[in-house]
Amino acid sequence: MGKNSKNKNNKSASNKNQSAANVTTHAHDAQSSTKQQQKQQAPIKRPTLTLQKRNELSSLINALLEIGFKQPANPKEEWDQYLEIQTLLHRVQILEAPLRRTSANPTTEARLANIENFYRWATENGLRFDGVRIAQFQGYELGLEATRDIAEEEVLFSIPRKLILSEENMDLDYSPTQFGSMSNLKLSYVLMLEALKPDSFWKPYIDLLPERYNTVLYFTTKEMEMLRGSNALTAALRQCKAIARQYAFLYNCTVKASRADKFNSMGQTFKEQFNYDLYRWAVSTVMTRENLVPRSRPLHGADDNGSEESETIAALIPFWDMANHRQGRVTSFFNIETQEMESSAQFSFKAGEQIFIHYGDRSNADLMIHNGLFIIQKAVIAYVIHL
Repeated sequence: MGKNSKNKNNKSASNKNQSAANVTTHAHDAQSSTKQQQKQQAPIKRPTLTLQKRNELSSLINALLEIGFKQPANPKEEWDQYLEIQTLLHRVQILEAPLRRTSANPTTEARLANIENFYRWATENGLRFDGVRIAQFQGYELGLEATRDIAEEEVLFSIPRKLILSEENMDLDYSPTQFGSMSNLKLSYVLMLEALKPDSFWKPYIDLLPERYNTVLYFTTKEMEMLRGSNALTAALRQCKAIARQYAFLYNCTVKASRADKFNSMGQTFKEQFNYDLYRWAVSTVMTRENLVPRSRPLHGADDNGSEESETIAALIPFWDMANHRQGRVTSFFNIETQEMESSAQFSFKAGEQIFIHYGDRSNADLMIHNGLFIIQKAVIAYVIHL
């Protein structure tokens, strides 16, 4: 279900056509009561890992980092590294099993049951839509359905900034500082934190997200082997390797950090609950659903690590990211004046039809790796030449 990363420029686009100090005043107001409640609530008992398991994990983490930074000499070695990484991650998942975040009913039906709560939360906080609803579609799980005839170019919905989740919602009190200018990594981190909060402002949205995805991060080795002979294999292997390396790096930055006493309660929770399955889920959510939006307050110059900060950042946009992809043109834009993401119909739709948006021009290889989907008709043709 993912979104593009290249087009939705001013419209703020990119993946669906693409610090904390910059969150808008509205977003702060909307969440202030939630933060007050968090401080008053008794801590929730969560499963933790024994020291023995932590020591075993540390050994696996070191092995992941070692292979993660090793450059393969040829395609065979690259494939062998992938197999070794998958073996290590399987052992990691066994050790981290008690920490795994799962819902009681991780099904499409369970997601459907959360829709009314999502509508209530979203509309109370400024979502406006007309002639559109979230519905189930065969082969797509959830998508957007026209409840009446819709004309081409007709505005479908508007989502205010206060509903948009981005790195600007990151609390610097418990944030690793090694993210640099990687906005999508920051967004994945923010999403994990919010997913661990029982009373997160974004809980109604997070409850509507899939439990797992069709990205290559969820491929079995047999499924990955089916990519042999395609130009997607190398990119898929590198993607899996990069995410495994990032997981290991973030593990060392948080779980093994000696500054645990400096974490607040939420930071300590993340330190104890961070695991590979959570990271894979968050990264896949961001890869398949992110879009670029302008910062609430533009930054200029370099950040603390010397990296140039972009004027746009990766974001998750509730309701908008329920729309599935069809080749066409980008019709979603971020309205600077109203501070809303707006989307209009790229085609005319009849009542009962699924409403599609265009994620941007991507080859089938890119769509499969980053969005977990494959287009049969009118796909973008792309050739990769290795020099």
